[in-house]
Amino acid sequence: MMNRKDSSERLKSLNWSKELTQKECSFTRATIKTFGPKMIFPFLLILFGECGLKIAQPLFLGYVIRYFADPDHYDYHTACWYALGVVGVTFLHVSTYHPAAVFSCRVATKARVAWCTLMYKKALRLKHSAFKQTTIGQILNLMSNDVSKFDEFCISGSYIIVAPIQTVIGVYICYIYVGWTCFIGLAILFCFIPFNSV
Repeated sequence: MMNRKDSSERLKSLNWSKELTQKECSFTRATIKTFGPKMIFPFLLILFGECGLKIAQPLFLGYVIRYFADPDHYDYHTACWYALGVVGVTFLHVSTYHPAAVFSCRVATKARVAWCTLMYKKALRLKHSAFKQTTIGQILNLMSNDVSKFDEFCISGSYIIVAPIQTVIGVYICYIYVGWTCFIGLAILFCFIPFNSV
């Protein structure tokens, strides 16, 4: 017997039951109510890692390069601290990304279990005449292929919000250092987006 506190069981018994009482029931809404709050923690970890730590790394590296370019003008101990910052930021980024990815995978697995359970129970209640429109192959395809797409979304879905924030911060820092020419580089970068999706 499954634990009542488990989110997969809660989607099946509580949130989906509430949706069925409404005029227009939405499976997406039930899923968001159940698993949305659990995705906040990994989202915040990814946001901190990508928009904070990953952007700080080249800044620290820039200060180290400045020291080697002009050692008389910059302090050696400060350069060592910045070099330590490069290593520390890399370590922290790995330490935040991996827990976020594992947590996201766990949530995705629970959602997949909940979806497959609901589809299986629905398939058991279908009349024999309903299989003229919906074949067993379509149900199996939903359970094996389509539901697994949620795993990919849970890991990379946060970047829909994180990537624009990271771009704005990166462009602002580039603008401080090189001026308006950074926008030319950004435009070239945007030109490559369609090729990456192919």
